[in-house]
Parts: sequence; structure tokens; C-alpha cells
Amino acid sequence: CRLFIFFGKYQGEFFKIEHYPDRQKIVLLGLENAGRTTLLHRLKAEQFGDASPLASTSRFLSRMVKFDVGGPICRDLIPDVIGVVFMIDSSDHDRIEEAKSALDTILIDEQLAGAPVVVLANKADKEGTMNEAEVKERLGLQQMCTGKAASCPDQRGRLLEVFSCSVEKKQGYLEALRWLELCFW
Repeated sequence: CRLFIFFGKYQGEFFKIEHYPDRQKIVLLGLENAGRTTLLHRLKAEQFGDASPLASTSRFLSRMVKFDVGGPICRDLIPDVIGVVFMIDSSDHDRIEEAKSALDTILIDEQLAGAPVVVLANKADKEGTMNEAEVKERLGLQQMCTGKAASCPDQRGRLLEVFSCSVEKKQGYLEALRWLELCFW
């Protein structure tokens, strides 16, 4: 599988996780053209001052090793994963079943059972996109989502939520990542 590692400066392709055994890991998964790599480039470029309400989220993300995985998830990625960001193209109605299948594979993986999952419904700025309710319905997540205020790590079951976003317009994804950060406190 293809693997990109971003930590501080760009580290390059095809590094093994073992190079960062002391780092917590968040995986960024989804079908091709969903916007994963664009999101990582945006996060790398974002600068938040200490007074910003996003400063703690920025510091949280900078401590993580983030993986952008295209195609099937590599089995060697899963150990020590503490969170999953699953990105879909909310304007691509033709591939939503394929995205559902990929997400279902992640959700039933026993090694990822304790990891909170945030679903980013990207490209919300495009005409004809699915809104959050439609994404939840099409992905079969209506009964699984825990709410945008779900931040208690002792809550029973997996923490999971859907957020609409537009990486291109710089909208929505920071709120989703802030939610993910709160899952660990």
C-alpha cells in the first residue's frame, strides 16, 4: 500500500511505522480523490497562534504522526492507532457504496475497536453534495454516531461522528479534528 508520513517537515514516502515507535498514530483513510493529501498539505501549512482557540488542536496534531493511506489499509499500520479520520467525497454519489464498504471494514476491525472515528464528508462546497444526514444514512451510521459533543473517553462504545467540510475552502475540518482531540481527554 502507499504510505505518506507527515510530521513537522515532509518526511517522505514509504517510511515504516517503526521509525516512530513512541508516537501516537492517527490514520487518514478514504477512497482516492476524496481529498486526503490536500487535507494533510493544509494541516502542514496552517499556523495558529497561542491565543487562537485552535492552538491546542494544532499542538495536538503536531505531536501525531499522520498517515495518508490510499487503497486497502496496511495491516502494519493498525498497531498503536489511536484515531481514524475517514474521508469521503460527499459530491460523489456513484462511489458512496464503495466508501461504505471501506468504512465498514474499518469499523469491524477488532484492532481498531477502541479508536474514535471521524468521517469527513469533504467537498461540501460543491453543487449536489450530500449533507451530513444523507452521509450518515448512506453510510449506515445513523445509530452509531455519538454526537458532536461526545468527548468522554469513558463513554461506552466507539466514538464516531460525521462532519461536512471543504478542505479547498478551509471549512469544517478543524472542527472535526478538534472533536477527535477531545475524544482523548
